[in-house]
Amino acid sequence: MLSSCTSFNEYYDIFKVNSAEARISLIEKVSTSPFASIIVTTEDDNPYSIILDEISIQGSIWAASDGKYYLMNYGKVVETAGFENDIKLYGIKDSKSVFKSFCNKNTLGTIIEDEGLVSFTNPATVPLKYKSKFIALRLETISSLLNETNKETILVMENFEISKIKYKSTNYYWINLERCQMMRSIQHLDPMKKSIKFEIVKYPKE
Repeated sequence: MLSSCTSFNEYYDIFKVNSAEARISLIEKVSTSPFASIIVTTEDDNPYSIILDEISIQGSIWAASDGKYYLMNYGKVVETAGFENDIKLYGIKDSKSVFKSFCNKNTLGTIIEDEGLVSFTNPATVPLKYKSKFIALRLETISSLLNETNKETILVMENFEISKIKYKSTNYYWINLERCQMMRSIQHLDPMKKSIKFEIVKYPKE
């Protein structure tokens, strides 16, 4: 399970002001941090920052100042802690190998299918069957949050289904072709809520 072990300071305050100015201020603030960081935008559009807390064999743990944690495998969220309804994915393919399969322009149209199990905490569920299909849709140029330089990415769409609860949705991932790393994603982590947007500000040091 994910656990809390980071001491936070002024870099990681959650901005409660819903405005473009707050987002810009947050990006500027995070850019001065020495830590790898991501800007998260939730359904109410209040952006907040998460920083890299730990790297484990399961992936990278990213932490917010209010005690929320995301375990990511190559940018895909596979577990959360501290939320009203936490999610955990089991037995799916290693996301790093999946997304690295899309790291060049010639992979457009490529399809990779996957399945595993998923569970939630509120309401608590037994592990439920999770099926997904990744498709390399198109090339897109997006701007880096850190220095506003344009980066060429490949947009990968993941259509997934949890048939037991009759839930279907779609996640989107933008892979930086230069680095072969996730640059942006829009992910659905709770069947009862809207998607969450993740945007890399600073990558972890390699």
